[in-house]
Amino acid sequence: SPFGPESRLDLASVQYRRVIEALTKADRILKPMWPQHFQQVIFDIRGLPPPLQLTSGNDLGGLKRSLQAYCAAYQVRVPEWKIEWNTAPQPAFRLLPPTGEKYSSLQLLAVFRALRYNSFFKAISFRGVDLSPLAGKVDHSQYGDAVAYRSLNGLSITEDQHEVLLQAPILEREMHALTFASESIRSIDLTDVLGDWGQSRSSCDFGKLRSVTSELVRPMLILWRQQLCVCHSISFSGNPLASQDVDELTNLLKQGPVHFKKLHLARCALGDAGLLKLWKGLESQAHSLESLDTSDNQGSVQFETIQGTLRRMRRITRLVISGNTRISSDGALLDEATMSLWALEELDLSGIPLNDNTVNVLASYLGSEQSQDLRAMRLNNCGLTGRQISRLFRGMGQARRLTFHLSGNRLDEGIDDLCGAIACGYGPWSLFLQMVEFANEMNYIKLMRALTVNKTVECLSLAGTAMTDAASSTACQAVADFFSKNNTVRFLDISGYDCKLDEGRLGKEFSRALSGIRRNTRIEHLRVRSQMLNVNIGDLAEAISANKAVQTLDCEGNDFNLSNFRHLTKKLQDNLTIRHFSAFSDQELSRTMRKSVLSADADAPARRSLVMSKFLSDKSQVGKGKLAAQQLQDQWDCVKSDLEGILARNQGLFEVKEQARSGFSRGAGRRDSDAESDFASAFGGLAQKDFDARRAHGCQGSTSPTRQAMSESAVVERPRDYVDRPASMASCEVAVSPSTDGASTPDAPSPPELESPADGGYGFEYGRTAVTVLDEARDGMWEGGDVDSGLQMKRYRRLVGQSTNRIEEETEMARRQLEED
Repeated sequence: SPFGPESRLDLASVQYRRVIEALTKADRILKPMWPQHFQQVIFDIRGLPPPLQLTSGNDLGGLKRSLQAYCAAYQVRVPEWKIEWNTAPQPAFRLLPPTGEKYSSLQLLAVFRALRYNSFFKAISFRGVDLSPLAGKVDHSQYGDAVAYRSLNGLSITEDQHEVLLQAPILEREMHALTFASESIRSIDLTDVLGDWGQSRSSCDFGKLRSVTSELVRPMLILWRQQLCVCHSISFSGNPLASQDVDELTNLLKQGPVHFKKLHLARCALGDAGLLKLWKGLESQAHSLESLDTSDNQGSVQFETIQGTLRRMRRITRLVISGNTRISSDGALLDEATMSLWALEELDLSGIPLNDNTVNVLASYLGSEQSQDLRAMRLNNCGLTGRQISRLFRGMGQARRLTFHLSGNRLDEGIDDLCGAIACGYGPWSLFLQMVEFANEMNYIKLMRALTVNKTVECLSLAGTAMTDAASSTACQAVADFFSKNNTVRFLDISGYDCKLDEGRLGKEFSRALSGIRRNTRIEHLRVRSQMLNVNIGDLAEAISANKAVQTLDCEGNDFNLSNFRHLTKKLQDNLTIRHFSAFSDQELSRTMRKSVLSADADAPARRSLVMSKFLSDKSQVGKGKLAAQQLQDQWDCVKSDLEGILARNQGLFEVKEQARSGFSRGAGRRDSDAESDFASAFGGLAQKDFDARRAHGCQGSTSPTRQAMSESAVVERPRDYVDRPASMASCEVAVSPSTDGASTPDAPSPPELESPADGGYGFEYGRTAVTVLDEARDGMWEGGDVDSGLQMKRYRRLVGQSTNRIEEETEMARRQLEED
């Protein structure tokens, strides 16, 4: 083992030359890119010429072969990986996060060793992979491939540095080898490689985390200082940096010969002092930096320092500095003359309160030709008013190909200006207005009415956006009108927000608004989380039963029980388009099933004792309780199986339709794949899953008809009765007409469930590789007979308006059980 004591074997043979030749050949085949001088050191036989066996040009520099060999030698499974061609520099190797347990130290070591001396890749990514299993471990071997002391182009490290590396932890050695030995790697992504420490900051050991980060950073800093590394783009985001590493990095930025193109240091636990040093050092890199991310650190820098550094930048295309400063004067954070030289692709100023001068500069930039490459803009929690946002929307024009995040801003002030711009089609085609609290309900209604007549926004998120009180019938009607009349939005998130100290939900009456979905023919991807849909489950069920456009539906976090879940699944049988559906997250489903089963097993005998004592002995009551728990588990499994069958059926229908479409024109009436990729990536969740699946089958566009552009004069608000009211007001996701209250039978809550308090090989074949080539980027209420008749009786009674209770039902079940016995 590489982490154990060194072992030596003494071998003797008269055929030693043939043995050496066989070993040399095998070593060369398994490590084709490694320099031959390493073989000469290991197999040093006078008169025996080294075999020249180079790797072919189409096997990723021998990576697959080498990785499988190392994993077989270490007796571990091959980790999951893929090759990415869609980002510069490319090709890029990416180690994928594990689907189960995190990778072992030997698996990670195998990846590092297989990548050593590989000159096929220009970028390496370990994003989201926990590398801490390698931290602090020592390789006791002093020979062979323990230390990479010579690069492919013949450069060597000093003797002193060699001795230091021999005593260094193995993670530090491998980071040195990865960046020094190869002559092609230009970019390394080490984002979030220390596990999920960010989720438990109050209890994490920052000292230990920073020491692990030092093992990653230290060898690279040394190589940069000695000009022995060609890597110019690095991401350390999500990993706490030690103060000495920040000091050394700052000195390198100021005085070193390296010219960084990309530097990402977000969420690195930098305080005021560390962040200030970093920004002062960035002045010397302003001429070369193209991508900078220092967001979400603990510290803050003076406004003048950041303003001065930004004015020096010329080549910046991605600027993410959320929360880095506070504007302390009337001056603009960004200089208009400087921005006229920028060709930004992404801008994030979230968490920085922006004044009018800064908003004016941004609006002017959005109207210039230099901003045509801008694809993402985030101004969350910037204290922007509706009037200021309106200025930005009108500056960018109509239907701008841009994803704009404006969460947590003050839309009440200037709401009329904002709604006027939205109604006329000004603004982006992807808009995120999340976590906005309206002090006045009428302002929320105005926003929904403006969005109803808008003809440009195709991706919309209103997650967590609500009023201070529960939505009234008028507000719910406005949302219902949006569902039934808007024919532009294809991606919609209208989830609620609920936590211990805050809430952003539309209230129990919201589910009635879902009735508009019945006639909506545009929304393809719908997310309605945490909106208490379990209270009136029939509203949602009726809506999805009649809809013929939605392809993915995410309604997690609504506290559904088995009856809710079963009813939704039954109604889904009438829907032929939904291919991805989620009523629970994996953790939520497991917890809900466990609660209901444990409740039936533990509590049922006690609750039934008074009723069933007439028919059953005490001993048999316990057995009946366990039987009820098993029956409940079987019912959960049955509903899950039914759901899988429905989704599989719909997927099959979709594939048949796609094959018929491709018979004459695959791209007819579809959007370009770049637009779909932008929407799916921004929206995430099931929409991203669906897009990835369609891309794998060569189908990347939307299945909806292409929307035609509308001029400002053509975008007018239609009469309120423009669209016929749906036959059933059972459910639509946004608004309910007051005149239809109580008109639908599904308004009655579904029956509750029994509940209890919440409970706290190895080998080559296991590897998975995927080479993905993309465009090259720039440098009725009856629920079936599958359950027992007692539960069915309960449903029938609810249908005809009769009341029932659990005692009556259990008595009936006991009587039927005795008859069967």
